[in-house]
Amino acid sequence: MLAVVKSIQKATKLPIILTRRIFEQGGASEFNGQAASKFWQQLNIGEALCDLEGEWLANLSQLPQPAEQIIASHHDFQATPDDLETIYDNLKSTAAGILKIAVTALDITDCLAIFRLLQRAKLEEQRLIALAMGESGILTRILGPAYGSWLTFAPLNGQQQTAPGQLRATELLELYRFPQITKETPVYGLVGWPVSHSFSPQIHNKALIATNLAGVYLPLAVRDLGTFIHRMVRPKTREIDWDLRGLSITAPHKQAIIPYLDHISPEAQTIGAVNTVVIKDNALVGYNTDVIGFVSPLQQLVGDLREARCLVLGAGGAARCALWALRQAG
Repeated sequence: MLAVVKSIQKATKLPIILTRRIFEQGGASEFNGQAASKFWQQLNIGEALCDLEGEWLANLSQLPQPAEQIIASHHDFQATPDDLETIYDNLKSTAAGILKIAVTALDITDCLAIFRLLQRAKLEEQRLIALAMGESGILTRILGPAYGSWLTFAPLNGQQQTAPGQLRATELLELYRFPQITKETPVYGLVGWPVSHSFSPQIHNKALIATNLAGVYLPLAVRDLGTFIHRMVRPKTREIDWDLRGLSITAPHKQAIIPYLDHISPEAQTIGAVNTVVIKDNALVGYNTDVIGFVSPLQQLVGDLREARCLVLGAGGAARCALWALRQAG
């Protein structure tokens, strides 16, 4: 192990973080706290940082390395616990220079606890890495550093993921324009469950880049739509300080979104499905842009649709839109 660390340190001038995690923390190591302490003290890691479990750091009489080189971490691969503030306090009591909390978001509103922690750490001038793992936690990986997270994690390719929900480094840099994101960056997103299969982030972020528009378009994996609208979307009740401008809506929420809207376009009302929500003057306004997106290329391909015989396969929001568009076209 020592030889490997030395060779890495010799090969790069970049900062290095070393970790050896026990099974309970999502790692592959069997050693206990005492053995881990001895391991790190013998390693002589130089200026590298070491990421260690806060649970056993708290029981040591002294840290195995200088405090500024220690990341005291806590992982929860099952859920987002209710006592995150207590976990934060316990990690802080270890005197480690950097704290790290990684939990699992079962729904997107679990991310709110992460942003609250980042706000607290910023006020306390405490270096903190905080993120939510899983599909519903992806926005914490993209927006986290803009809200004070010390860093985010990204593999070089999809096969090197070390935790659920990680995006490739090239995606963060080139698609989401990660270094340019601030708390003032306009935010857009795709709301659905699931959303990881969708090409929408690739399409819309590249469109923002091509048109030189500021903004980021996020995948937003939402189970409980009503709670999400209340706590994260509606300007008067949301619990996150972001410049959310609008949302794309996909399955299974295209029809379920309607009761939560303040206004809805006539086309969307008639179709009974909404695929776009614009946030304007503290109101949520619903539209259906699937109509023109469906019928225009069909007319280019087929020509005049009057009296045409058509078969629509499907029974969801997109099918409703296709039927309405075909009727309008005769």
